[in-house]
Amino acid sequence: MSLIHRLLCARRAGAWGPGGVTWILAMLAASAASPPAQVSSFAVPDEAAFFSLLDLERADLAPVKIAVAGRDWAAAKQAWAEHLQTRLEPRWTWSHRNRAAILRACQEQLGGVDQHIREADRVLARDFNLLGVSKKLEHHVEWLQGPIEWTHVLSRFAYWRDLGLAYWATGKQAYADDFVLLARDWIADNPVPSKPSTARGARGSVWRTLEAGIRGDSWFEAMELFMDAPDRANGYDVPGLLDRHEKMFEFLMNLRQPDGTFVSVGDAGFGRRNSVADSLGLGALMYQRPDFRFLGPNKCAESWLWLFGPGVFDQYARLKPQAPTFTPRLLPDAKYAVMRTGWDADAGFLFFDCAPWRGGHSHRDSLQVVVSAGRELLIDPGNYSYDQPLSVHYFRKTEAHNVLMV
Repeated sequence: MSLIHRLLCARRAGAWGPGGVTWILAMLAASAASPPAQVSSFAVPDEAAFFSLLDLERADLAPVKIAVAGRDWAAAKQAWAEHLQTRLEPRWTWSHRNRAAILRACQEQLGGVDQHIREADRVLARDFNLLGVSKKLEHHVEWLQGPIEWTHVLSRFAYWRDLGLAYWATGKQAYADDFVLLARDWIADNPVPSKPSTARGARGSVWRTLEAGIRGDSWFEAMELFMDAPDRANGYDVPGLLDRHEKMFEFLMNLRQPDGTFVSVGDAGFGRRNSVADSLGLGALMYQRPDFRFLGPNKCAESWLWLFGPGVFDQYARLKPQAPTFTPRLLPDAKYAVMRTGWDADAGFLFFDCAPWRGGHSHRDSLQVVVSAGRELLIDPGNYSYDQPLSVHYFRKTEAHNVLMV
Protein backbone atom coordinates (compact mmCIF):
# COMPACT_ATOMS: atom_id res chain seq x y z
CA MET A 1 0.00 0.00 0.00
CA SER A 2 1.54 3.22 -0.89
CA LEU A 3 1.17 6.78 -1.67
CA ILE A 4 -2.27 8.10 -2.29
CA HIS A 5 -2.76 7.44 1.48
CA ARG A 6 -0.26 9.94 2.61
CA LEU A 7 -1.45 12.74 0.46
CA LEU A 8 -5.07 12.87 1.62
CA CYS A 9 -3.72 13.21 5.16
CA ALA A 10 -2.15 16.44 3.97
CA ARG A 11 -5.54 17.72 2.90
CA ARG A 12 -7.06 16.72 6.24
CA ALA A 13 -4.36 18.64 8.06
CA GLY A 14 -5.20 21.72 6.01
CA ALA A 15 -1.89 21.73 4.16
CA TRP A 16 -3.50 21.88 0.73
CA GLY A 17 -5.87 24.48 -0.56
CA PRO A 18 -9.25 23.55 -2.07
CA GLY A 19 -7.70 23.31 -5.51
CA GLY A 20 -5.20 20.64 -4.50
CA VAL A 21 -6.39 17.29 -3.24
CA THR A 22 -10.01 18.11 -4.11
CA TRP A 23 -8.96 18.24 -7.71
CA ILE A 24 -7.09 14.96 -7.37
CA LEU A 25 -9.89 13.13 -5.56
CA ALA A 26 -12.47 14.06 -8.14
CA MET A 27 -9.83 13.03 -10.70
CA LEU A 28 -11.02 15.90 -12.89
CA ALA A 29 -11.77 13.02 -15.22
CA ALA A 30 -10.04 14.68 -18.16
CA SER A 31 -10.80 18.31 -17.53
CA ALA A 32 -7.16 19.20 -16.93
CA ALA A 33 -6.92 19.35 -20.69
CA SER A 34 -9.32 19.60 -23.58
CA PRO A 35 -10.73 16.10 -24.12
CA PRO A 36 -9.89 14.42 -27.39
CA ALA A 37 -12.38 14.85 -30.18
CA GLN A 38 -13.38 11.23 -29.92
CA VAL A 39 -13.15 9.13 -26.78
CA SER A 40 -13.87 5.49 -26.21
CA SER A 41 -16.59 4.17 -23.94
CA PHE A 42 -14.17 3.70 -21.03
CA ALA A 43 -13.17 7.39 -20.96
CA VAL A 44 -14.64 9.82 -18.40
CA PRO A 45 -14.52 13.10 -20.36
CA ASP A 46 -15.78 15.64 -17.83
CA GLU A 47 -17.20 16.27 -14.35
CA ALA A 48 -20.77 15.46 -15.35
CA ALA A 49 -19.70 12.02 -16.58
CA PHE A 50 -17.67 11.41 -13.44
CA PHE A 51 -20.47 12.23 -11.01
CA SER A 52 -22.99 10.26 -13.06
CA LEU A 53 -21.06 7.15 -12.01
CA LEU A 54 -21.81 7.74 -8.30
CA ASP A 55 -24.94 6.62 -6.46
CA LEU A 56 -26.16 10.09 -5.52
CA GLU A 57 -29.29 8.70 -3.86
CA ARG A 58 -27.20 7.65 -0.87
CA ALA A 59 -27.91 9.82 2.13
CA ASP A 60 -24.21 10.35 2.86
CA LEU A 61 -23.75 11.84 -0.62
CA ALA A 62 -26.52 14.42 -0.24
CA PRO A 63 -24.11 17.42 -0.35
CA VAL A 64 -22.57 16.00 -3.54
CA LYS A 65 -26.01 15.53 -5.09
CA ILE A 66 -27.02 19.12 -4.34
CA ALA A 67 -23.85 20.50 -5.93
CA VAL A 68 -24.21 18.25 -8.98
CA ALA A 69 -27.82 19.30 -9.45
CA GLY A 70 -26.65 22.93 -9.61
CA ARG A 71 -23.72 21.94 -11.86
CA ASP A 72 -21.42 23.55 -9.33
CA TRP A 73 -18.48 21.28 -10.06
CA ALA A 74 -16.07 22.94 -7.64
CA ALA A 75 -18.52 22.41 -4.77
CA ALA A 76 -19.26 18.87 -5.94
CA LYS A 77 -15.56 17.96 -5.91
CA GLN A 78 -15.10 19.55 -2.51
CA ALA A 79 -18.07 17.62 -1.10
CA TRP A 80 -16.80 14.37 -2.64
CA ALA A 81 -13.34 14.92 -1.13
CA GLU A 82 -14.83 15.60 2.31
CA HIS A 83 -16.94 12.45 2.02
CA LEU A 84 -13.87 10.33 1.27
CA GLN A 85 -11.98 11.84 4.18
CA THR A 86 -14.70 11.45 6.81
CA ARG A 87 -16.74 8.38 5.85
CA LEU A 88 -16.73 5.40 8.20
CA GLU A 89 -17.21 2.77 5.47
CA PRO A 90 -15.53 1.32 3.56
CA ARG A 91 -12.60 1.25 5.97
CA TRP A 92 -8.94 0.53 5.36
CA THR A 93 -6.75 -1.58 7.61
CA TRP A 94 -5.19 1.42 9.39
CA SER A 95 -5.96 5.08 9.83
CA HIS A 96 -4.28 8.45 9.72
CA ARG A 97 -5.26 8.54 13.39
CA ASN A 98 -2.58 5.85 13.92
CA ARG A 99 0.06 8.12 12.43
CA ALA A 100 2.20 8.54 15.56
CA ALA A 101 2.12 4.81 16.39
CA ILE A 102 2.94 3.80 12.82
CA LEU A 103 5.85 6.20 12.55
CA ARG A 104 7.14 5.06 15.96
CA ALA A 105 6.96 1.41 14.90
CA CYS A 106 8.65 2.26 11.62
CA GLN A 107 11.50 3.92 13.50
CA GLU A 108 11.88 1.13 16.06
CA GLN A 109 11.51 -1.86 13.74
CA LEU A 110 12.61 -0.63 10.33
CA GLY A 111 15.05 2.17 11.04
CA GLY A 112 12.72 4.97 10.05
CA VAL A 113 11.80 6.50 6.70
CA ASP A 114 15.00 8.43 5.94
CA GLN A 115 15.52 6.48 2.74
CA HIS A 116 12.05 7.44 1.52
CA ILE A 117 12.72 11.09 2.35
CA ARG A 118 15.95 10.97 0.34
CA GLU A 119 14.13 9.40 -2.60
CA ALA A 120 11.32 11.95 -2.32
CA ASP A 121 13.87 14.75 -2.44
CA ARG A 122 15.21 13.23 -5.64
CA VAL A 123 11.69 13.32 -7.08
CA LEU A 124 11.42 17.01 -6.14
CA ALA A 125 14.70 17.55 -7.97
CA ARG A 126 13.42 15.43 -10.92
CA ASP A 127 16.39 13.12 -10.54
CA PHE A 128 15.07 9.71 -11.59
CA ASN A 129 16.83 6.36 -11.76
CA LEU A 130 14.63 3.77 -13.45
CA LEU A 131 15.73 0.42 -14.88
CA GLY A 132 19.29 1.34 -13.92
CA VAL A 133 19.22 4.45 -16.14
CA SER A 134 19.51 7.89 -14.50
CA LYS A 135 17.88 10.96 -16.01
CA LYS A 136 17.49 14.54 -14.88
CA LEU A 137 14.09 15.76 -16.06
CA GLU A 138 12.55 19.20 -16.22
CA HIS A 139 10.25 20.40 -13.43
CA HIS A 140 7.19 20.05 -15.66
CA VAL A 141 7.99 16.57 -16.88
CA GLU A 142 8.04 15.54 -20.52
CA TRP A 143 6.37 12.17 -20.03
CA LEU A 144 7.42 10.59 -23.31
CA GLN A 145 11.05 9.67 -22.75
CA GLY A 146 13.09 7.22 -24.76
CA PRO A 147 13.72 4.34 -24.63
CA ILE A 148 10.08 3.31 -24.50
CA GLU A 149 10.36 1.02 -21.46
CA TRP A 150 11.79 3.90 -19.40
CA THR A 151 8.75 5.94 -20.43
CA HIS A 152 6.47 3.16 -19.26
CA VAL A 153 8.11 2.90 -15.84
CA LEU A 154 8.07 6.69 -15.39
CA SER A 155 4.31 6.68 -15.96
CA ARG A 156 3.73 3.88 -13.42
CA PHE A 157 4.41 6.32 -10.52
CA ALA A 158 6.06 3.92 -8.07
CA TYR A 159 8.02 6.93 -6.78
CA TRP A 160 4.80 8.46 -5.44
CA ARG A 161 5.16 6.11 -2.48
CA ASP A 162 8.36 7.89 -1.50
CA LEU A 163 6.67 11.27 -1.83
CA GLY A 164 3.79 10.11 0.33
CA LEU A 165 5.91 8.55 3.06
CA ALA A 166 8.08 11.66 3.17
CA TYR A 167 5.03 13.87 3.56
CA TRP A 168 3.55 11.64 6.23
CA ALA A 169 6.78 11.66 8.22
CA THR A 170 7.67 15.33 7.88
CA GLY A 171 4.50 17.26 7.04
CA LYS A 172 6.54 19.14 4.42
CA GLN A 173 4.05 20.71 2.06
CA ALA A 174 6.43 20.56 -0.90
CA TYR A 175 5.88 16.79 -1.16
CA ALA A 176 2.11 17.16 -1.31
CA ASP A 177 2.33 20.05 -3.75
CA ASP A 178 4.59 18.02 -6.02
CA PHE A 179 2.17 15.11 -6.00
CA VAL A 180 -0.57 17.42 -7.23
CA LEU A 181 1.69 19.04 -9.82
CA LEU A 182 2.84 15.69 -11.24
CA ALA A 183 -0.73 14.38 -11.40
CA ARG A 184 -1.95 17.54 -13.15
CA ASP A 185 0.91 17.48 -15.63
CA TRP A 186 0.45 13.80 -16.45
CA ILE A 187 -3.31 14.07 -17.02
CA ALA A 188 -2.87 17.20 -19.14
CA ASP A 189 -0.17 15.61 -21.32
CA ASN A 190 -1.73 12.14 -21.65
CA PRO A 191 -5.44 12.36 -22.50
CA VAL A 192 -7.35 9.11 -22.75
CA PRO A 193 -6.94 7.90 -26.35
CA SER A 194 -9.86 7.03 -28.57
CA LYS A 195 -8.83 3.40 -28.28
CA PRO A 196 -6.14 1.55 -26.35
CA SER A 197 -2.74 1.69 -28.03
CA THR A 198 -0.05 -0.95 -27.96
CA ALA A 199 2.26 0.67 -30.50
CA ARG A 200 5.78 1.11 -29.18
CA GLY A 201 6.79 4.76 -29.34
CA ALA A 202 3.24 5.97 -29.96
CA ARG A 203 1.87 8.71 -27.73
CA GLY A 204 -0.78 6.35 -26.44
CA SER A 205 1.73 3.72 -25.32
CA VAL A 206 1.39 4.90 -21.69
CA TRP A 207 -2.22 3.73 -21.98
CA ARG A 208 -1.34 0.11 -22.62
CA THR A 209 -3.50 -2.09 -20.41
CA LEU A 210 -0.39 -3.12 -18.44
CA GLU A 211 0.61 0.50 -17.82
CA ALA A 212 -2.92 1.57 -16.90
CA GLY A 213 -3.22 -1.29 -14.41
CA ILE A 214 0.09 -0.66 -12.67
CA ARG A 215 -0.50 3.09 -12.66
CA GLY A 216 -3.94 2.60 -11.16
CA ASP A 217 -2.38 0.56 -8.37
CA SER A 218 0.04 3.40 -7.59
CA TRP A 219 -2.66 6.07 -7.68
CA PHE A 220 -5.04 4.15 -5.45
CA GLU A 221 -2.25 3.18 -3.09
CA ALA A 222 -1.75 6.88 -2.55
CA MET A 223 -5.43 7.33 -1.86
CA GLU A 224 -5.37 4.72 0.87
CA LEU A 225 -3.50 7.20 3.04
CA PHE A 226 -6.73 9.07 3.36
CA MET A 227 -9.03 6.23 4.21
CA ASP A 228 -10.10 5.41 7.75
CA ALA A 229 -9.07 2.08 9.18
CA PRO A 230 -9.51 -1.28 10.78
CA ASP A 231 -11.79 -3.72 8.82
CA ARG A 232 -10.71 -5.41 5.57
CA ALA A 233 -14.13 -6.90 4.85
CA ASN A 234 -15.87 -3.48 4.91
CA GLY A 235 -19.31 -5.01 5.11
CA TYR A 236 -19.27 -6.18 1.50
CA ASP A 237 -19.66 -9.90 0.88
CA VAL A 238 -17.86 -11.22 -2.19
CA PRO A 239 -18.40 -14.99 -2.07
CA GLY A 240 -15.28 -17.04 -2.70
CA LEU A 241 -12.97 -14.04 -3.09
CA LEU A 242 -10.72 -14.80 -0.12
CA ASP A 243 -10.50 -18.49 -1.01
CA ARG A 244 -9.29 -17.59 -4.49
CA HIS A 245 -6.91 -15.00 -3.10
CA GLU A 246 -5.39 -17.52 -0.68
CA LYS A 247 -4.73 -19.88 -3.60
CA MET A 248 -2.52 -17.20 -5.17
CA PHE A 249 -0.14 -17.60 -2.23
CA GLU A 250 -0.35 -21.40 -2.51
CA PHE A 251 0.66 -21.11 -6.15
CA LEU A 252 3.76 -19.11 -5.17
CA MET A 253 4.57 -21.69 -2.49
CA ASN A 254 4.27 -24.56 -4.95
CA LEU A 255 6.60 -22.91 -7.47
CA ARG A 256 9.14 -21.83 -4.85
CA GLN A 257 12.60 -23.20 -5.57
CA PRO A 258 14.92 -24.39 -2.75
CA ASP A 259 16.82 -21.08 -2.85
CA GLY A 260 13.56 -19.23 -2.12
CA THR A 261 13.02 -17.83 -5.61
CA PHE A 262 10.12 -18.23 -8.01
CA VAL A 263 10.67 -20.21 -11.20
CA SER A 264 11.29 -17.58 -13.88
CA VAL A 265 8.84 -18.91 -16.45
CA GLY A 266 8.11 -16.60 -19.36
CA ASP A 267 8.62 -12.94 -18.56
CA ALA A 268 7.93 -13.59 -14.87
CA GLY A 269 11.50 -13.15 -13.70
CA PHE A 270 14.60 -11.04 -14.03
CA GLY A 271 17.55 -13.39 -13.96
CA ARG A 272 16.29 -15.74 -11.21
CA ARG A 273 16.28 -13.06 -8.48
CA ASN A 274 12.63 -13.36 -7.52
CA SER A 275 12.34 -14.23 -3.83
CA VAL A 276 8.81 -15.13 -2.75
CA ALA A 277 9.55 -14.80 0.97
CA ASP A 278 7.85 -11.42 1.46
CA SER A 279 4.79 -12.54 -0.46
CA LEU A 280 4.45 -15.72 1.59
CA GLY A 281 4.95 -13.79 4.83
CA LEU A 282 2.11 -11.52 3.79
CA GLY A 283 -0.04 -14.58 3.08
CA ALA A 284 0.85 -15.97 6.50
CA LEU A 285 -0.46 -12.82 8.18
CA MET A 286 -3.61 -12.63 6.10
CA TYR A 287 -4.60 -16.28 6.43
CA GLN A 288 -2.77 -17.34 9.59
CA ARG A 289 -0.92 -20.04 7.66
CA PRO A 290 2.05 -21.64 9.53
CA ASP A 291 3.32 -23.12 6.26
CA PHE A 292 3.48 -19.71 4.61
CA ARG A 293 5.17 -18.37 7.74
CA PHE A 294 7.82 -21.11 7.50
CA LEU A 295 8.80 -19.83 4.06
CA GLY A 296 8.43 -16.16 4.89
CA PRO A 297 11.15 -13.73 5.98
CA ASN A 298 12.46 -13.57 9.54
CA LYS A 299 11.46 -9.92 9.85
CA CYS A 300 8.40 -8.04 8.68
CA ALA A 301 8.58 -6.27 5.35
CA GLU A 302 8.11 -2.51 5.52
CA SER A 303 4.99 -2.61 3.35
CA TRP A 304 3.17 -4.73 5.96
CA LEU A 305 3.24 -1.84 8.42
CA TRP A 306 1.02 0.10 6.04
CA LEU A 307 -1.25 -2.89 5.48
CA PHE A 308 -1.81 -4.04 9.06
CA GLY A 309 -0.78 -1.18 11.33
CA PRO A 310 1.88 -1.00 14.06
CA GLY A 311 0.80 -4.28 15.72
CA VAL A 312 2.00 -6.29 12.73
CA PHE A 313 5.43 -7.01 14.23
CA ASP A 314 3.92 -8.80 17.24
CA GLN A 315 1.34 -10.57 15.05
CA TYR A 316 4.05 -11.99 12.83
CA ALA A 317 6.25 -13.01 15.75
CA ARG A 318 3.37 -14.93 17.37
CA LEU A 319 2.63 -16.96 14.26
CA LYS A 320 4.58 -20.21 14.65
CA PRO A 321 6.17 -21.61 11.46
CA GLN A 322 5.54 -25.14 10.30
CA ALA A 323 7.11 -26.75 7.26
CA PRO A 324 4.66 -27.49 4.41
CA THR A 325 4.09 -30.99 3.14
CA PHE A 326 6.09 -31.57 -0.03
CA THR A 327 4.16 -34.12 -2.04
CA PRO A 328 4.36 -33.71 -5.83
CA ARG A 329 2.08 -30.99 -7.15
CA LEU A 330 0.21 -31.00 -10.42
CA LEU A 331 -1.26 -27.57 -11.27
CA PRO A 332 -3.71 -28.41 -14.05
CA ASP A 333 -4.90 -24.87 -14.79
CA ALA A 334 -1.37 -23.53 -15.22
CA LYS A 335 -0.20 -26.86 -16.70
CA TYR A 336 2.83 -27.06 -14.43
CA ALA A 337 4.13 -30.03 -12.44
CA VAL A 338 6.46 -29.79 -9.43
CA MET A 339 8.40 -32.40 -7.45
CA ARG A 340 10.66 -31.80 -4.43
CA THR A 341 12.38 -33.71 -1.62
CA GLY A 342 11.97 -30.98 1.00
CA TRP A 343 12.12 -27.24 1.69
CA ASP A 344 15.75 -26.70 2.73
CA ALA A 345 18.33 -25.10 0.42
CA ASP A 346 19.82 -28.50 -0.50
CA ALA A 347 16.52 -30.13 -1.42
CA GLY A 348 15.96 -31.74 -4.79
CA PHE A 349 13.55 -29.80 -7.02
CA LEU A 350 12.05 -30.42 -10.45
CA PHE A 351 9.71 -28.15 -12.37
CA PHE A 352 8.05 -29.36 -15.57
CA ASP A 353 6.43 -26.75 -17.85
CA CYS A 354 3.62 -28.18 -19.96
CA ALA A 355 1.90 -24.86 -20.69
CA PRO A 356 1.18 -23.95 -24.32
CA TRP A 357 2.40 -20.80 -26.05
CA ARG A 358 0.03 -17.93 -25.24
CA GLY A 359 1.74 -15.00 -26.98
CA GLY A 360 2.54 -11.76 -25.19
CA HIS A 361 4.79 -12.53 -22.22
CA SER A 362 5.13 -16.23 -23.03
CA HIS A 363 8.42 -17.84 -23.99
CA ARG A 364 8.72 -20.74 -26.41
CA ASP A 365 9.54 -23.14 -23.58
CA SER A 366 6.99 -25.92 -23.95
CA LEU A 367 8.04 -29.06 -22.04
CA GLN A 368 10.94 -27.27 -20.36
CA VAL A 369 12.53 -28.85 -17.27
CA VAL A 370 14.09 -26.87 -14.39
CA VAL A 371 16.19 -28.87 -11.89
CA SER A 372 18.19 -28.09 -8.76
CA ALA A 373 19.78 -30.18 -6.01
CA GLY A 374 21.98 -28.18 -3.67
CA ARG A 375 22.67 -25.87 -6.59
CA GLU A 376 20.98 -24.96 -9.86
CA LEU A 377 21.49 -27.63 -12.51
CA LEU A 378 19.04 -26.78 -15.29
CA ILE A 379 17.77 -23.20 -15.21
CA ASP A 380 15.17 -21.04 -16.87
CA PRO A 381 17.03 -17.99 -18.21
CA GLY A 382 14.34 -15.58 -17.05
CA ASN A 383 14.29 -12.15 -18.63
CA TYR A 384 15.81 -8.70 -18.31
CA SER A 385 14.79 -5.18 -19.27
CA TYR A 386 12.76 -5.12 -22.46
CA ASP A 387 15.09 -2.40 -23.71
CA GLN A 388 17.84 -5.01 -24.02
CA PRO A 389 18.08 -6.86 -27.35
CA LEU A 390 18.67 -10.23 -25.68
CA SER A 391 15.33 -9.96 -23.85
CA VAL A 392 13.43 -9.11 -27.00
CA HIS A 393 14.97 -11.86 -29.07
CA TYR A 394 17.15 -14.55 -27.51
CA PHE A 395 15.60 -15.19 -24.08
CA ARG A 396 12.18 -15.84 -25.59
CA LYS A 397 13.44 -18.41 -28.08
CA THR A 398 13.32 -22.17 -27.70
CA GLU A 399 17.11 -22.27 -27.83
CA ALA A 400 17.35 -20.43 -24.49
CA HIS A 401 15.36 -23.08 -22.62
CA ASN A 402 15.80 -26.68 -21.50
CA VAL A 403 13.71 -28.34 -24.16
CA LEU A 404 14.25 -31.11 -26.68
CA MET A 405 14.77 -29.69 -30.16
CA VAL A 406 14.51 -31.88 -33.24
